[in-house]
Amino acid sequence: MSGAPVAAGPVLVLVVEPYRLMVDALRVHELLPRGEAGGGVGRPVAPVTGGGHLAWRGRLVPMVRLAALFGLAGNRPPLPTAVDVIYGDDEAGTLVGFGVDRVVGMRRLAAAELRPLPPLPPEVARLFTGIVLDPAGGPGLLWLDAGPETLLGMWRALPAAGARPGS
Repeated sequence: MSGAPVAAGPVLVLVVEPYRLMVDALRVHELLPRGEAGGGVGRPVAPVTGGGHLAWRGRLVPMVRLAALFGLAGNRPPLPTAVDVIYGDDEAGTLVGFGVDRVVGMRRLAAAELRPLPPLPPEVARLFTGIVLDPAGGPGLLWLDAGPETLLGMWRALPAAGARPGS
């Protein structure tokens, strides 16, 4: 996590059941509907480093499973709304891909909206720096500000690929 102050900006709201999260929209390079990746833009490649890679625009992008990072057990079959997100930093040239159950949409995040995290399982809390509360009492939006290197490092620190829960 960056630990830097949060500036107002566009965020993409995503769901990895049961969690609703938001990522910096400026770090999202592309959204690929799962199952439509074979058209040359992106296609799965044999597993490497346990998570696999996605061939995307002439590059191999390492894939991490957010569900596994969140400590969600068991294989999770992809939903019809599942999307692979290509995420990263332009300046560093580092990209990572991760799957989500669905994309909710975009919104603006104001720094004043961000609150401290409520009690969460440690494997979930380590990925987030705050939450935007829902005034109607629904689930809040967890702020995932981890960069691609942080996500990859956490992914590689999980037990061997065979023991990893699916996403």
